[in-house]
Amino acid sequence: MNIKLLVCDLDDTLLTNGLPPSERTINAIKRAQAKGVHVAVATGRMHISALPYAKILNADMPLISYNGALIKDYKTDEVISETTVYYDDAVEVLEFAKSFDVFIQYYSDTDYFFYEHCYYSDLYHKAQNIRGIAIGEDLAESLKISPEKLLISTEPDKADIIYEKAKEVFDGKLNITRSSPMYVEFNNPLASKGQACKNYQSCIIYLWRILWPSVMVIMTTI
Repeated sequence: MNIKLLVCDLDDTLLTNGLPPSERTINAIKRAQAKGVHVAVATGRMHISALPYAKILNADMPLISYNGALIKDYKTDEVISETTVYYDDAVEVLEFAKSFDVFIQYYSDTDYFFYEHCYYSDLYHKAQNIRGIAIGEDLAESLKISPEKLLISTEPDKADIIYEKAKEVFDGKLNITRSSPMYVEFNNPLASKGQACKNYQSCIIYLWRILWPSVMVIMTTI
């Protein structure tokens, strides 16, 4: 197969234990680029969190973040595609999390929001190196926007139970994924890293020579 576009995930793919890409990985990407292969990053991370790694890899394609909810040209800040969770669905997810008494945060542009700082917010901050905003009031009642993504963080055993229940409650309404044993993530059903890769085809300005059968995707969850 004549590969023309390489799409790579970050965590547990290009990154191990939160460490930057190794020299071996970077050199492999460079060799592919020298052969004319375009490179893109697709991740569940926030755009701002993934940005440094896209730059390290010298990715020449728009950055896919929030599990595919946002496709953005990180060099020009042009938004190519944005698929948020509908407001009513987001409120329902926040109420769902409240019923399990678990930590949840939602994302909007370069920020993420939660009720108050705690063990899980500190853990996420340490992993992403981006501090969230504690709003100090009921999330469902105070929500004003349609977020790119919502994320529950809790003990793995409890996350297993919540994940199964969420698939039942939000069947057909939301795309529910897990990038970590601690996480349950909620996106618009039209937002996924795999769908975002396919959406590249409509971005003629970027893909004037690239066809879907010539794309290689390397990631933990699609």
